[in-house]
Amino acid sequence: MRNRLWILALTAALLASVPGCFVVDELDSGLEQMKASSPKAHKRAAAEPAAEPETATSDRTADARLALRKWWKHARTPTSGPKDPARATAIVSCHVAGQTRFMSRTDCEVQGGTF
Repeated sequence: MRNRLWILALTAALLASVPGCFVVDELDSGLEQMKASSPKAHKRAAAEPAAEPETATSDRTADARLALRKWWKHARTPTSGPKDPARATAIVSCHVAGQTRFMSRTDCEVQGGTF
């Protein structure tokens, strides 16, 4: 009985010293989230007219998309320079990490080998 009384007193002292503000803050933020996702909030948002986006930003975005599509239509490599097909397909003996491997010249260059 005496131990139980000490445990109860210790628990009460610990709970009294712990601030409960974080619990209230969490409840408040949860309430705000519930209000924001309620059906009434969705109906209000649907009834309000949508704000029109800025034309300058949308024009720049449209121009960038058009330029990207134009580039992608003719893209063959990540770089824009002309590609020499004879150089890319040439098979060489490539020395990589102390081993000799046979691969295309560009693969050897990508792996950091010497030929």
